Amino acid sequence: MIVVNDKSTDDTESIVSQYSDERIKYIKHRINKGAGLARRSGIHAATGDYITFLDSDDYYAPECIQTLIDATEDGKIDIVSPGFIVVEGDQQQRRTPKPAMTTGSLYIYDDSRTLHFLNVQLLRRSLFDNVEYSDRRFIEDSATFVKLLYYAKSRKAIDYAGYYYVQNPSSLIHSCSKYKDFVYQMLCAKDTCEFYEQVGHPERYDLKQVLIKWLNMPELTDEEK
Repeated sequence: MIVVNDKSTDDTESIVSQYSDERIKYIKHRINKGAGLARRSGIHAATGDYITFLDSDDYYAPECIQTLIDATEDGKIDIVSPGFIVVEGDQQQRRTPKPAMTTGSLYIYDDSRTLHFLNVQLLRRSLFDNVEYSDRRFIEDSATFVKLLYYAKSRKAIDYAGYYYVQNPSSLIHSCSKYKDFVYQMLCAKDTCEFYEQVGHPERYDLKQVLIKWLNMPELTDEEK
């Protein structure tokens, strides 16, 4: 376990010190660097065969990590993609993808809206030899995940959910303005477009279609558009 304390304002450090032993690495940032660079610090410190991420609001079922490891088929699979459980107050909603094995060209989209969520993925650590985690503070995972999918050779979706995704109204993603969300979505799209051009597959991503889809969202006013 690698705990990255990104200049937190709560009692994270005292809690970590209570449980600290040789299985836990503790990284303390002297200034707040944001989600992207916090994860990058953790990735650089990792030494295991696989990596997965847990945000500070969320938690695992006790068997979650073992279930994902078992799904790698003794290390044959590059990415294991489970579902997750959305926790909103007293309500919980389970979302899982259709079980599937994918090799070769790996795409981020699926209609269950689970396979795009980077947090729940179990990722072969060596994939990050080719991919540096985005340094952004917001919507930092999507462009990163596109690159990981490009370099992965196999991906296994499983009908399992052991990641509890807690909806916090005051979190960054839930409290941002539509304008900020749009700006960062476009930055993410720009990163993805530039990546596919760099690796010689510009046809894989249509930036214009992303923009058209966003501008046609019904909840936007004419002024916001």
